[in-house]
Amino acid sequence: AFLLNRSSDLANPDFHNVLGRAINPFDGWDALGAFMADAARYIVKTDIGMQNPGGVRLDSLHGGNLTKADIFALDPFNNEIVIAKMTGRQIEDYLNVASTDDGDCTHVSGITYTIDGNRSDDGKITFTNAKAYLKDGQPIDPEKVYTVSINSYMAQWAKDRCVSMEQTEYTANDSEILYLKDHQSVDYMGVSRYKLNKNF
Repeated sequence: AFLLNRSSDLANPDFHNVLGRAINPFDGWDALGAFMADAARYIVKTDIGMQNPGGVRLDSLHGGNLTKADIFALDPFNNEIVIAKMTGRQIEDYLNVASTDDGDCTHVSGITYTIDGNRSDDGKITFTNAKAYLKDGQPIDPEKVYTVSINSYMAQWAKDRCVSMEQTEYTANDSEILYLKDHQSVDYMGVSRYKLNKNF
């Protein structure tokens, strides 16, 4: 993991060069997770992107100029980006598994989804019944194969389900930095791409 508090890193001028600008502050995990999922999907050109909430290491992020120091504070793990090939049915199953294993709803790009949250008698929260929708609002095709960008931490859950995957030359930080440089200004105020139905 990258440790931003190292004096040598903070003294490096490269970490303070402006990459791009946030029109508004990122107002929580949903906005930050959506940004990270968008960046990974953008850089490897997949149909869909996913980001585990446990990998979002800030609760919020200021608006205005953003630097590499901001990116590494948000995402200190710098995992590799992996491209998975999943059917629509596998994607919905994966959303259930990834959300349950990480303890919160998975952040996405290229789709929206609904999901049920359930609490067992011993207090464990599980997620079930994910239903994914494409940008036009139509349900995802259960039989069609889609490309999905995930990080190497999330890849283990896909591997456990025998999902086909391929490595890329990019890390998560690469994607976030290049996404900002290419877009220059972004706005994720109020962005949320899932609806959680709590059954507790």
